[in-house]
Amino acid sequence: QIIMGIMEPEEGEVLFKPEHLVKIGRQTAKFINVFDDKENVVKKLFGFAAQIPSFYPELTVVENLKYFGTLYKLPKDILSKNIDTVIRLVALEEDRYTIAGELSGGMQKRLDIACALVHDPNVLILDEPTADLDPVLRNQIWNLIKKINSIGTTIIIASHFIEELEEHCDRIAILHNKSIVETGSPLELRKKLLEKEYIILETTPGDYKKLASNLKKIGINYIEGRGHQLWLHTKRAEPMLKNVIKECERLNERVLDIEIKKSSLREIFDRLLKDEKDIADNKKEL
Repeated sequence: QIIMGIMEPEEGEVLFKPEHLVKIGRQTAKFINVFDDKENVVKKLFGFAAQIPSFYPELTVVENLKYFGTLYKLPKDILSKNIDTVIRLVALEEDRYTIAGELSGGMQKRLDIACALVHDPNVLILDEPTADLDPVLRNQIWNLIKKINSIGTTIIIASHFIEELEEHCDRIAILHNKSIVETGSPLELRKKLLEKEYIILETTPGDYKKLASNLKKIGINYIEGRGHQLWLHTKRAEPMLKNVIKECERLNERVLDIEIKKSSLREIFDRLLKDEKDIADNKKEL
């Protein structure tokens, strides 16, 4: 809401640099302050779909798109062309005259995104686009998001579904206590936040107590038993794998199954927030 200029920040400012220099009056500005944008240049370059739908349920799909298009003062011919384009993009051709409130949950989400795209923005901001949707509909929305991105639209997503962000996003910013604590690609975040890797091992006859004791001697200090498996925690699993297999052979433990598992971004995120909390608690104690 702050980026869109809907809500003013308590402090600081939001500056936007268009791809091409934007003329404001007689001046040419490289950066535009969102809250000093008298000609709404920035708002025209952004589209925003909130978690709660913004469309009017009593209007049809086309009527909603016409309404939101007129807010940006689009000429009638351009608006008509844009409506046809976004309706095809979000696959609502057969429901263009359907009352919005009668659409299914997934179709309503697609309509909301269409309303945010009708003025052809450079940047689309989505707030929790897959919230309250079942896995099938979530997948459909992500396919739509990737389709929109493929035609050149930059997309910024706010979401608590970290696993989805890890799978689909190029860059991720982790927010905590209203501040960005880390940014980077999923791979960069793993490296930066000391990603842990696991060797998951199952052997027979399964004398895990003796095996764990020997594995600690080769540098694996944290070993966890989970059912019929041993989970070996290490920062570099692949170089350690040969040594683990050799140790099993030396103890006459036949390997039934062995695999490498990397920390998910969710685990890294939870660990980061725990570290932040521990630091804050220590400051309070001091």
